[in-house]
Amino acid sequence: MALAGGIPPEHRVMVVMPSMITSTAGIEALAAQLAQHSIANPQAQAQFALLTDWADSDTPDLPDDAALLATAVAALQQLNHQYPTADGQAPRFLLLHRARQWSSSERRHIGWERKRGKLEQLVRWLAQPEAAATPFLALGPLSQCRPDTRYLVTLDSDTDLPPGQLLALVAVAAHPLNQPRLDTAQRRVVAGYGILQPRVVTPLPVPETVTWYHRLFAGQCGLDPYSAASSEIYQDVFGEGTYTGKGLLHVQAMHRVLHGRLPQNQVLSHDLLEGSLLRCAGISDISVVEDAPVHADVANARLHRWTRGDWQLLPFLAHPRRWPMALINRWKMLDNLRRTLVAPASLALLLLVLATGVLPLGLTLAVVAAAFCAGPLLGALAGLAPSR
Repeated sequence: MALAGGIPPEHRVMVVMPSMITSTAGIEALAAQLAQHSIANPQAQAQFALLTDWADSDTPDLPDDAALLATAVAALQQLNHQYPTADGQAPRFLLLHRARQWSSSERRHIGWERKRGKLEQLVRWLAQPEAAATPFLALGPLSQCRPDTRYLVTLDSDTDLPPGQLLALVAVAAHPLNQPRLDTAQRRVVAGYGILQPRVVTPLPVPETVTWYHRLFAGQCGLDPYSAASSEIYQDVFGEGTYTGKGLLHVQAMHRVLHGRLPQNQVLSHDLLEGSLLRCAGISDISVVEDAPVHADVANARLHRWTRGDWQLLPFLAHPRRWPMALINRWKMLDNLRRTLVAPASLALLLLVLATGVLPLGLTLAVVAAAFCAGPLLGALAGLAPSR
C-alpha cells in the first residue's frame, strides 16, 4: 500500500529498543542508536523509545540507579531539544523505564519477564490507556506516548533500521489484506498478520575487527537488493514467515492474543511462539541490519540460550487444544528441537562406531562432517560472492 504522504495519523507507530541501563557509556550508545533510527526514518507520526530495565540486583535499588537514570533522562531530553515536534504534540523521543520486581525463579530483583514483559506491558498500556496503569516510571514528557499508536517496531540495541524501511513496514501493515483477523475462541490470528518480520542482513565488516570466525559464519554481508533477491521459504510456500524478535507488531492484535496468556518465568524463546499465535509475515524486500558474532564464545552463548528456549516450548507442543497453532508452526518448533540434537547424536554415533564397528569409520566421519559443515560452508561460499 503506497503511503506517498508519509505515515498517516491512523497508522501511528512507535519504534522501541528493549535494553538495559547499566553504564553511562551504554546510555550514550543507546541514545545515539535511537537518534540514528529517527534520522534515517523522519516520519512525523513516529515516536522512538528506549524501553529499559535496570540490571538484575539482590536489592530493589542500587546506589548508582539515580545517577544512571538522570543521565538517560538528560540524553533523551537533549534529543528532543535537537529534534523538536510541533507545539502541543508528544515528544519524538521517549524513555520508558521500569522498576525492579522480585523474581522467585531467578531469586533476584529484575525487570518483570525481561524483554517479553516490557513489550507486553507497553502493548497493554497502548491498547487500553484508560484501563491500564502505566508500568513505567513517571518521567514527565519523556513518558508521553501519542494516543492511538497502532504499531510497534521492536529492534535490538545492535540492529539498524535503514532509511525508508519504517515507512515501508507500515505501508505493508496498512494494506487491507494484511489486517489481522482473530479467532476469539482460540485467541489467535487466523487471517492477515499481527507481526511483520523484515529480512535481517549482516553489514559489511569493519576490516580492523573482522575475524576468521566472522568470515566463515556470517554469510553474505551488506545490502544488495538487486543481485541477491531473497526468498523466505516458509512465507512463499505456506504463507507465514518466522518471527525472530525484530519487526512490526500490531498493538491491538497482540494485546487480545497474548495479554495474560503466557506462563510466567517459563518462556525464554518467546519470539517463535508469538509469531505462531499472531501469524507472522516474512517481508523479504524490507531489511534491517544486524551484525553477526565475531567470536565463537559469543555465538556459543547465544546458541546455549536459544537451545534452552527451544526446549521450553515443548509443553506448548504437547497441548494443541490449549495452544492452537498452524501445523507449519509446530513443525518449526520440532525442527528447532531436532537441530539441538545433532551434536549429541553425532557424538553418540561416533562412540557407537568406535566401540562396535557397526559402520565404516570413514563413512561415519563423512556423515558427521556433513551434518556440521554443510550449512556453514554454504554460508561461507555465499559470503565469497561479490556484492555490487
